[in-house]
Amino acid sequence: YAFVTDCRDLSGPWYNQLGSEMILRHSVDGLLYGEYRTGVERKPESAGTTHSIVIGAAPYDTPSATFGMAIMWRNGSSTTAWTGQCLVCEESGNETLVTSWLLRSTVDTCTDKWKSTMIGRDFFTRDDLVMGPRKDEDTHTPSD
Repeated sequence: YAFVTDCRDLSGPWYNQLGSEMILRHSVDGLLYGEYRTGVERKPESAGTTHSIVIGAAPYDTPSATFGMAIMWRNGSSTTAWTGQCLVCEESGNETLVTSWLLRSTVDTCTDKWKSTMIGRDFFTRDDLVMGPRKDEDTHTPSD
């Protein structure tokens, strides 16, 4: 991947502060598609035993635009949705995806709905911030 550090094209590998890896394709029509390999799980293999598909939208060739993307984990047992903005941060001069996320998990009853949603923030950069467990080592190409 040849990167231009102006947030116009989000294609390529991204890494968050928890060691997760995301590899995106960003099409000229604004589609984001790729793979996500989590570095954290509440229970071993709760996110599955391989990568998860990430899909979303972001304007192509528009610097610092907002975007959205989502992942469904283990046949719908939970779903994470991110919304964010790509910024070139002053401190490093590097592209950073600054995001907020919602993680919704299934519950058995309406009374349990209070524990179904988590909220958080992630920061993704093109540099690996923390070495995390990779589901598929040495691969920087999303599956076709």
